[in-house]
Amino acid sequence: MRIRAALVRDGKWDTTRGTPLVSKATQRAYQNPTFVLFVRKKGSRQTSGAMFVFTIPPQSLTVERPTNVTVTNTRHGYVVGENGLSAPTFVLQGHFGWQLRSVAAPPQIISAAIKYNPHYDQQLGDVWIKYPTNGETGAEGLIEKFLEGKLSKNNVARFQETLDGREAYFALRDLCVYYLEENQKLMAKGKTPYELVFLDTLHDHRWVVVPKHPTLRRTADTQGTHPYTLELVGVYDDARPRKGRGDLAWSH
Repeated sequence: MRIRAALVRDGKWDTTRGTPLVSKATQRAYQNPTFVLFVRKKGSRQTSGAMFVFTIPPQSLTVERPTNVTVTNTRHGYVVGENGLSAPTFVLQGHFGWQLRSVAAPPQIISAAIKYNPHYDQQLGDVWIKYPTNGETGAEGLIEKFLEGKLSKNNVARFQETLDGREAYFALRDLCVYYLEENQKLMAKGKTPYELVFLDTLHDHRWVVVPKHPTLRRTADTQGTHPYTLELVGVYDDARPRKGRGDLAWSH
């Protein structure tokens, strides 16, 4: 998408210094679009723990949010019931390519706390020998991640990951599984479940969401890539101001 009008300098097109075609805010959004999913404690603004940054923004994004309206026809007219907006649905579709790509979390969610991709050990062979490092029943622990070299200073100060397309799909899948399974464990113990936040810097979305397991569809013309569909159901708008005393509309 063209952001500036091109100029001819020394017989070459220069698209960096031409007249702006869009506003500065739109220019910043399109120069570095970022989509992020991260897990946090309920209501916290600290972005620590499990996280996934989309190496390529989804090729397709659909956002739907219908209005809860009912109309009852009567003999002499009609009755309209308005119950506000329903929960939005975010449907992300695309793939992560094939080659290794590096991506960093945007400045909106940078904090000095450990952030990582959740990962589940896969035992695909006929024989499974239980070593001390693969004895978890859930996602890998921080100690194992540290020993395997999956944690670095970038995971603390500024989250950065380098994944190929196959690994990126697995990281997205494992984040959804981690969020759903960890919340089941917390609720079984009577504890407050985690929240999953979806941040879209291109379209100004920051919502607490609940994910569905990503769908994988591979066809003859998409060999080498892992095309996915991820559906997120919105819970509440995390970009809106916090509720005040007596503000029942934002209670949750």
